[in-house]
Amino acid sequence: MKALSVYFFLLVFLLPATSIGQKFIFKEIRTDTVRKYLNKILIVGIGSVETRHFSETLSSMLIKKFKLMNIESEFHYLGKDPKKANEEVKTLLTMNFDAVMVFAPSDSSFFSLQYITSNSRTTTNTWGDINIQITTRSLSYSQYFYLQLYELANPNNLVWEASLDVAFDPTEQNIYSRITQKIISSLKTKSILK
Repeated sequence: MKALSVYFFLLVFLLPATSIGQKFIFKEIRTDTVRKYLNKILIVGIGSVETRHFSETLSSMLIKKFKLMNIESEFHYLGKDPKKANEEVKTLLTMNFDAVMVFAPSDSSFFSLQYITSNSRTTTNTWGDINIQITTRSLSYSQYFYLQLYELANPNNLVWEASLDVAFDPTEQNIYSRITQKIISSLKTKSILK
């Protein structure tokens, strides 16, 4: 019985976890010099299924932060077909928003799922040697985005732009809040948000 408890202890508490880490690089590229305070922001995402998951999760965090700042916002995924996305944008722009924030991927997303099996052996007093086989998984997602904020009163006016390079395990949620904080901080610093 003691050997069995050692085995479960090894499986539950010493199970190795493999991860690529939680990395992102956020860089502001451009900001309009005129101070603008926005009250309604439409957030749109374009791209693959993996990109959609990232955009939806990040947008939900942004929407929560915007709500705390009394800013109305919505997220719409436009798909991966540019023609259909342009048609849908025309419809969405009639919804009376001050600005639209676009998550535009600049490259293909990279999504990887790997399983790694490791074998080890432990010795117990009562059962002798016990072979233990442990399988771990490694998930990774990476992509480069341009985040662009356009004022809808003048659709050609790019108010703010930043680049975002992500490489992380998509099951880890803390990176989304860190990216959200960077975006909000940048928009506040540039007097786009109060």
